[in-house]
Amino acid sequence: MVCLSYWARAVSASTSLPKYIDEYEVPTPDSAPLAIAVDKSGVIWFTETYSRKIAKFYPQNRSFVEYPVNAEDSARLISSPVGIAVAQDGRIWFTDHGGNWIARLDPLSGDLAIYPTHMPPTDVYPISIPNGLLIDNEGRVWFVEHGGNSVGYYEPDSRTMVEFRIPTGPISTALWIALAPNGNVWFTEWTANKIGFVHADLPIPVSLSVPENDLMLQAGEQRSASFALASSRAIGGNGTPTYSWSSYTPEDISIGFTPAYPQLEANVPIQAQLALSNGLYPGNYTLRIGIDLGDVIVSSMIETTVSFAQPAPLTVFSDRLALGVAIVGLIGVVTAIVVRRRARRTL
Repeated sequence: MVCLSYWARAVSASTSLPKYIDEYEVPTPDSAPLAIAVDKSGVIWFTETYSRKIAKFYPQNRSFVEYPVNAEDSARLISSPVGIAVAQDGRIWFTDHGGNWIARLDPLSGDLAIYPTHMPPTDVYPISIPNGLLIDNEGRVWFVEHGGNSVGYYEPDSRTMVEFRIPTGPISTALWIALAPNGNVWFTEWTANKIGFVHADLPIPVSLSVPENDLMLQAGEQRSASFALASSRAIGGNGTPTYSWSSYTPEDISIGFTPAYPQLEANVPIQAQLALSNGLYPGNYTLRIGIDLGDVIVSSMIETTVSFAQPAPLTVFSDRLALGVAIVGLIGVVTAIVVRRRARRTL
């Protein structure tokens, strides 16, 4: 009896309290909203993991706008958007927890760009599965790789990506990150029972110079490209050139490097032999060319447009057609002459 009386008093008291929580139904059913961010105008942005959309909510008029980020062509596939952040220019950055990349959405134009991370060893995990994401005060887009066991950042202006391998491995299940006031980036290691941070202010002594920031390729084409490895100080040892591709079918492109293990010196030229498969779907891709230093991977991004292989030139066909018409015409003339001569002989 005492318990019932207390419960009745508690219910009565709660009815006089203000409404502490407001909820709003997302337009797409079962969309699985996950990560959330607020832009400088107070608009709420969030990822819809199951429906593969980026969405925003206007608190003033309680309206939603959704942006599908999973197209049908293989060059724009997003499997599972998770982490999200809003850049100063208004563009939206997010991770694909079902892929091997981070992505950027321009809400005004609808343009979607994909930036691949490094590929983990095949015996560890097939893809890097980026998860948490944030943007620091310098505009660098930081992310943590669940399967790739790394914390990295991407600089949009220089098209440079740097990935730091987490010492605990092969998979520490790093999922979420946070930015400290001093610029360091902290992260959690779910299965390793640890937390850690990246010394974000330490310089990276190695950089890549890529002469061609944009490539125009055809399916089935083979192409040679060059870039340079530069080191600001003597490091010693060798690096390993790496690459990855913004597609769920990485076998659509293969690259061989010369030298295969360049020395980490002041300026080392490296040749890359690219080979694209004949079945590669046309579209806009991003090619990542990087150098693996062991604890750190430094990469540059190359925007790549792939088209179908060009058919035989029309002039060749026209020449052959003209030749065929000429032969047929010549045969007709010869036949006419023979017929006339036979007719004369008959007369």
